[in-house]
Amino acid sequence: MRVGLRPINLLVDLSNYIACDWSQPVHVYDADKIENKHVIVRMAQAGEKIDLLDGQSIQLDPSDLVIASAKNPMCLAGIKGGQSYSVSAQTKSIFFEAATFDAGTVRRSSVSHKLRTDSSARFEKTLDPNQAVDAIFRFLKLLEDRNVQATIADEIIAIGIPPVNGQVIEVSHKFLENRIGVTLSENDIIKPLTKLGFRVLETNIIDNKERIYLVSVPTNRSSKDVKIKEDILEEVARCYGFEKIPHVLPLMLRPPYDTQAMMRERKLKQFLAHSSKMLEFQNYAFFNEENLVSLGLHDIEALPLINPVSENYRRLVTSLVPGLMANIRENQVHRESLPIFEWGKIWPYHDGKAHEQYCLAGIFFEKRKSVDFYTCKAELQELFRFLGIGEPPRIIYTKIENALAPWYNPCQTAQILYGEQLLGYAGIMDQSFLSKIDPLPESNAFVFELNGELLRSLTPTQKHYAPISRYQDTYFDVSLMVPLTLTVTNILEHLGRVSQLITKIELLDFFEKKEWSEQRSLTFRLWLSHQDKTLEKHEIDIVWEKVIGVASGLGAQLRIVEQS
Repeated sequence: MRVGLRPINLLVDLSNYIACDWSQPVHVYDADKIENKHVIVRMAQAGEKIDLLDGQSIQLDPSDLVIASAKNPMCLAGIKGGQSYSVSAQTKSIFFEAATFDAGTVRRSSVSHKLRTDSSARFEKTLDPNQAVDAIFRFLKLLEDRNVQATIADEIIAIGIPPVNGQVIEVSHKFLENRIGVTLSENDIIKPLTKLGFRVLETNIIDNKERIYLVSVPTNRSSKDVKIKEDILEEVARCYGFEKIPHVLPLMLRPPYDTQAMMRERKLKQFLAHSSKMLEFQNYAFFNEENLVSLGLHDIEALPLINPVSENYRRLVTSLVPGLMANIRENQVHRESLPIFEWGKIWPYHDGKAHEQYCLAGIFFEKRKSVDFYTCKAELQELFRFLGIGEPPRIIYTKIENALAPWYNPCQTAQILYGEQLLGYAGIMDQSFLSKIDPLPESNAFVFELNGELLRSLTPTQKHYAPISRYQDTYFDVSLMVPLTLTVTNILEHLGRVSQLITKIELLDFFEKKEWSEQRSLTFRLWLSHQDKTLEKHEIDIVWEKVIGVASGLGAQLRIVEQS
């Protein structure tokens, strides 16, 4: 009654007493009621019923574990006994059950049948398998103390499972001292552990410096809360006394680190969100397997997790684009235009190895119109200028077929190079791939992927003041018929080397016609300036003639020339 239990009779009260005293639930049955004196432990049969001690009748299912006679279940194992086999004033002999049940099995049955008992609460937390035998001897001793004749067949009782031995944990003296923050003697460690039931099997000294303890954990602790050396540390510290540990803040060394990479990352996001009006998304670091299947990417090679979050999230991402495609699928009904980007980590996986790196990916999606390659390209070039990179990366528009992801159209994709390093790819999305997210037939998209590690490492160039010319600038426009194989970048590079008088070259306009199957028209504006004088017409004409000569050498033909 002092612990809140209702007295019933001697046998039941003693079994409840053991459960409270040792945290080992036990159960007593009237042995004369057990058919053929035959007891088995089995899983319940579908549709089987049992009347419990509280008068409740429940229908069992095959996931329930029961203690049963030759005919019927006698007890829902680890939870509650059955009424038909309960002890009473007429009981002359008993069958005594002391067992250890699987915590998960007890928990599932308890939840399934909405039965929460003192017994289930203890078994759900995992009990020491060896204490079932101690509970038997304790029960017999309690009977003896109350003058009840109880014959002990043997002082040794076998457990129906393989022997369970305590775990042995290796812990060093230095580890305990460093973590607690005090100087410990050997006695400060061995004595309290021994009192708590631990056994220090041996202590070894390595190279006259390091003292190692091999601590054997008792089974009543190893099955519960003592698994690692930090648990041994906790016991030693508790027994040493927390009040004896000095209150000193731990010393933490923080070496200086480069903040420029973080600032560039913030600057990059700021430009995309404000100047380019793009929406930032943050997806999981794991592939959504259902999304990969819908995109036809289920066979993509990615690093699998040992302990996956779920069956649907079990591999680390190797690209941010599949996640962004899922974002477009979910949000395309709300917007006509959907420019989105994500900055995050990816884990490219090749030959069984993965390397973690930052990545920037984005998609310009239009629901009812085409996406212009050059407009999106200009956004990327503006991003590079905003980051203050001295030599802007070159976006080379060539036909690429090797090493391209399936979402790129190989005929409309460009490489982005910073010097000789590949910064990433950008291009029009393959229409067959885009169709997998069920857009409108006229929908189109532009996608880009950039190496985030390289972007973070690019340092802005030091800006120096350069005085502008005191004399008026001049310019002339040149319109050229250019083969489709000749890129704008290539033309700009060659024209920029024509004369030192050329200070700036701009692409003003371009257009194509169906009848120009292999050509397109490009119009450039070339600005000329001199620091010491105003340029005269013959000097401008010399530069113009050189420009026309270089363009002709590249395979371009002159269309219109205008001077101002």
